[in-house]
Amino acid sequence: MSKSRYVKEKDYKLLYSLSAGRCNICGNSVFIPISDDSGFVHIGEMAHNVAYSNNLEAPRSIDNSIPDNTYNNLILLCANDHKIVDQDLNKYTVEKIREIKINFENSIIDRVDASNSSNDKYLVDLINGYCDFQYILNSIDDPLYVLPHNIGNIGDVNNFILEKFTPSMYPFDDELLNNYMKNILHAYYGLRNYIFKYYFPSDGINLILSIKHSIQEKERNDIIYFSSLLSKAIYNWILYCRSKYS
Repeated sequence: MSKSRYVKEKDYKLLYSLSAGRCNICGNSVFIPISDDSGFVHIGEMAHNVAYSNNLEAPRSIDNSIPDNTYNNLILLCANDHKIVDQDLNKYTVEKIREIKINFENSIIDRVDASNSSNDKYLVDLINGYCDFQYILNSIDDPLYVLPHNIGNIGDVNNFILEKFTPSMYPFDDELLNNYMKNILHAYYGLRNYIFKYYFPSDGINLILSIKHSIQEKERNDIIYFSSLLSKAIYNWILYCRSKYS
């Protein structure tokens, strides 16, 4: 390749990464594994959409166009499809090649997003299967009297599920999930100190606030505050999971 046709590093990295190293037409990898020391044969070619040369005989040449070796004017193809594209100019117009490139790169993004979403859904289902957030939400409206017995499962989610799947699946790829779970854990751990200090199991269903202890006003306010915070955080989690991961 002559210096005049030099493609900058950022442009070919964009081209190969956004296409996942695959031909934008046939979808095959442009790296073929072989058994010798190199490990692969590279069959990829960075094809120009609008011709680089001002020669009107060049495929898709536009008179007086500025030679363009950037990502925007390149498409990643295998050698076979590059040849076909430059021969069948009635089919492979400038507009058609742009459409092919955009659609292919979007399909790669969709596949990556689907994979990430699948991991998130697995972990969301695991969390929701272990911790009955709906029951906690329905039972946390009178925290100065009673709290749901399974509220401690939130701590178990953090200690035994999230930690186990860090970093393979947690933090989530979905940042909204991360924010909602962070809010749940923040509120729970703010409330937990008071649970250990003032609440005791009653009938296997509830945790009852002990009347044997004199609770200061600040502590009462903290219990109300963190309970309200937890209620809102759980509500947002349930609503989001239902809309996107059910």
